[in-house]
Amino acid sequence: MKNIIERNRRRVIKAKLFEMEYKTNSHYSVVKLPDGTVTTIRLTEEIISKALVKLFEKPIYASYKQGDADKYIAEHYSACTTRRLDKLSNLGTGFMNALIENLVVQAFSQQGN
Repeated sequence: MKNIIERNRRRVIKAKLFEMEYKTNSHYSVVKLPDGTVTTIRLTEEIISKALVKLFEKPIYASYKQGDADKYIAEHYSACTTRRLDKLSNLGTGFMNALIENLVVQAFSQQGN
């Protein structure tokens, strides 16, 4: 099951980076911080992968049994891409945007402490 999760995670990451490249010709994302300021961050495959594991997968594993968590994560990642697996679905777009926003908020709050 781990191979399926990793494969689906990579597909979601690749689709997000492709979407960013297509829209902005870069891997930079503009994010609004809780204090109202706007910042730009550069995303890489490694950064997104670590964020998915830390902010999505770990809480799922903490809440469900191993087998149920594996199934839920694999199905969620699968639902985040279109049938051709090259683009994000509507669910995937919202999920990835929320993930990136949460990642930035956490990074900036830790930086402030």
